Amino acid sequence: MTIAISNFEKGARAIALKTNILIVGGSFAGLAALNQFHKKFSKEPQERKISVTLVEPRAGLFNALGAPRCIVNPEFAQTQYIPFTKFTKYSFNKVLTADPRLKEELLKSNSQGSPLELNFIHGKINSLNATEAQYQLNGSDNKSNISFDYVILASGRDRQWPVTPKAHDKAIFLDEMKDSRKKIADSQIVSVIGAGAVGVELAADIKVEFPDKTVNLIHPHPTFPPEPLAESFKESVKKSFEDAGVKLHLNVRIAEEMEGGDLVATNGDVISSDFNLWCTASRNNLDYLSDELQTKFLSPKKNLSVNKYLQLSRDDNELPNFYVAGDLVEIDVIKSAGWALHMGIQAADNISNMILNKEPETTLPDVSLWPKKMAIVAGKGDIISCRGPDVVINEPRLVQEFVTYRFGSCFEIVGYE
Repeated sequence: MTIAISNFEKGARAIALKTNILIVGGSFAGLAALNQFHKKFSKEPQERKISVTLVEPRAGLFNALGAPRCIVNPEFAQTQYIPFTKFTKYSFNKVLTADPRLKEELLKSNSQGSPLELNFIHGKINSLNATEAQYQLNGSDNKSNISFDYVILASGRDRQWPVTPKAHDKAIFLDEMKDSRKKIADSQIVSVIGAGAVGVELAADIKVEFPDKTVNLIHPHPTFPPEPLAESFKESVKKSFEDAGVKLHLNVRIAEEMEGGDLVATNGDVISSDFNLWCTASRNNLDYLSDELQTKFLSPKKNLSVNKYLQLSRDDNELPNFYVAGDLVEIDVIKSAGWALHMGIQAADNISNMILNKEPETTLPDVSLWPKKMAIVAGKGDIISCRGPDVVINEPRLVQEFVTYRFGSCFEIVGYE
């Protein structure tokens, strides 16, 4: 899909910056960190304002948890993307973007009362080492550098379209979701390949929205989702899909997608399909990390190794000024928005301490003592949850949270008022 960039100015220029704190990624972890800095330095204002630079290709916060329902329900999608222009708590001192309308709107809220000197770069990081990054504005070939004292990597992970939208603003995001819904609506047989959490919820939302369509859920293993969870939970999820009339194809690997949509399995069987949604892989956004940092700190699972303070650390190598939060972290938990929010706050607390000439003190909990847990949208839209071996269907609190795909529960933490 081609993303329109009609609002972009071709002549927009990137400029060199120096900042105290660089935040790479403006989703749950990055915004939780930014909000925590705002709180910390409001309580302990400095003689000179702390400079924070946020780099994010989207012009707002997208609730990736809600992507499955956004794909089938454009009205719901309206609620799942909040433009940064609506974050009235933040005061932007400098906005670097090729979109003049966005720049004007973000600078309107500029206030002298903020404890931070806040810069927003509407673009991406091309390269990053221990002290400097190179960035590029959306819609422009122009690049420049940012030097920093501290950095928080919170760039998350991407999946295949449309689960990870390509849009840089809300209007184009909504066009993408309308496009994905139309493709599903125009197809009689829809297949979801991969029954991880995203694939499970996508198949569930498609069947709820289009009950008369044939929905295939294809997975290479005998049970799902693949996370290390109780078998009683997996059986409950499976039964919910069987009861909802979703066709399960388990122990099936797809070798080829044919023209027209039919899928060829590795054993030669053909599964009839008109439209396919691939949920088989995710990729950490770390291509920009320098070769040296990847060699020293990347784990075998392609995550970043950190110490208990979330500082980059592996074997005998450690970077005290370099923090990582969210999906990028090598940690033995089921990744979630809740963990991303927690880590963003922790990283901000520890950097704030270092700026105030104190030692980092906020540490990760001992997750080995915690039971694995998950809540997921399953067949007929039921919310099935587990904590260790205990399985609950449609716990009232979770049913209420999933009205917004848990988006509302994070607003205060990310600073949305």
